[in-house]
Order: sequence, then structure tokens, then C-alpha cells
Amino acid sequence: MRVTRKLLIVVAVLLVALLVGAVVGWFAAGPSSVPIEDGVSSTSDTKIPPVTNVVAAAPRPTLLATNRTRWTPRRTRPSRSSTKTNQVAVAGAPSPASNSEEWENKIDTILTDNSDDAQKAKKMLELLPQLPEDGQEEAAEHIANLLPDDQYAAARQLLTNAKTTEGVRDALMSDLLNRPNELKLPTLLEIARTPEHPGAEEAKDFLELYLEKDYGTDWAQWEQAMQVWLKDNPE
Repeated sequence: MRVTRKLLIVVAVLLVALLVGAVVGWFAAGPSSVPIEDGVSSTSDTKIPPVTNVVAAAPRPTLLATNRTRWTPRRTRPSRSSTKTNQVAVAGAPSPASNSEEWENKIDTILTDNSDDAQKAKKMLELLPQLPEDGQEEAAEHIANLLPDDQYAAARQLLTNAKTTEGVRDALMSDLLNRPNELKLPTLLEIARTPEHPGAEEAKDFLELYLEKDYGTDWAQWEQAMQVWLKDNPE
């Protein structure tokens, strides 16, 4: 009886010891952490580099974007719709599409004849006043491509005329910026000093970019500065 009692006491002590050991082990291990997926770092360990503002110096504007290209006649040309509004049909009058085809054919006839570029440009200049506004714009683009530098006077007369239509003026101005400086700057100066010219302010801005000075409306000073600049930059 006494032996049985001692065995029970030993077993009870062992069970208590095991229970205590299990509890102590659980607390020692602590709560399990969630594993982090491969390739993803903890936000607490991520170091964010300081952000600094870096201001790069802006490059000087490029005025001469592209070289002039020669026009190649198209075998087929899409029909154009008239740019005018509120048109009233008149008996016996040609339709807007027919008018468009007529002036397009005149332009194509000049471009495909056997004369040289200078002669084609001269013929296009003669045709220009007879064309509608959209036809004048297209003709001006061809004039810009065909007219050689040594015969630029005719285009300059159109460009410096304050009454020249916007489409023609824009086409010729884009061409002017690709011409040699000895043609470009005097033409820009002539436009800038004509207050009623729609492109006067733009021309003055270009002069300021080239000469890196602003002489306001002192055109004699502009002329002097331009001549000095052209001695070193004729092309």
C-alpha cells in the first residue's frame, strides 16, 4: 500500500514537471512571426534616399528644325472639301470640289513640267494671286521648296507684306528660318520694324534670340548689331 502511494506521488511530480516545462518553453519561444515572401523587404528595414531637386539648364531653342525637301508629285490626290461656310449653290457655277481640282491641276502642271526649280517657283508666284486661300497655302509651300537663295527677293516681298494671308506667311516664315543668316536676319528685321505686320513681334523675338540683345524699337541699333553679328555668322 505504501509502495503504491509512493508511485502515485512520483507520477504526479513528473506530470507537473512536464507541464511546467511545456509552459516555460512556450513563453520562451514567443509568438510565431509571419514569414516574409521572397523579394519583398520589410518596410522597417527599407531606407529611402533623400530627394533632392536638380534643375538642369534649359538648352537654347533650336530654330532650324528641318532641312527643306523637294516636292514629289502625287499620282492620286484626295479630294478637298471647301473651307468656306454658308455657301449657296448657283446655277451653272462649278462645285467647290471642281474648283479644288482645277487649281490643284494647275499646281501639278507647273511641278511636273521640264523647267528648272527657279522657273517653277516663278510660275508658282505668278499663279498665287489666282488661287483660293487653301490653294495659296499649298503653292507657298512649293515656292519655299523650289526658290533658290539667290532669287529669294520675290518670297521676301510676300513675307514682309503685312497683307499676305496667314497660311502663306506661315509657310514662308518656316522656310525663312532654314535660309542662310544673310537672308534670314535682314528679312526678320524688316518684318519686326513694321508695326502693322502680324508677325512683327515674332520676328523681333527671333532677332533677340540670335543677337542675344533687345534694343526695343531702336532699329538703327538693331541694324548695327545685326551687321556685326553677320560678319562672323554669314551662313
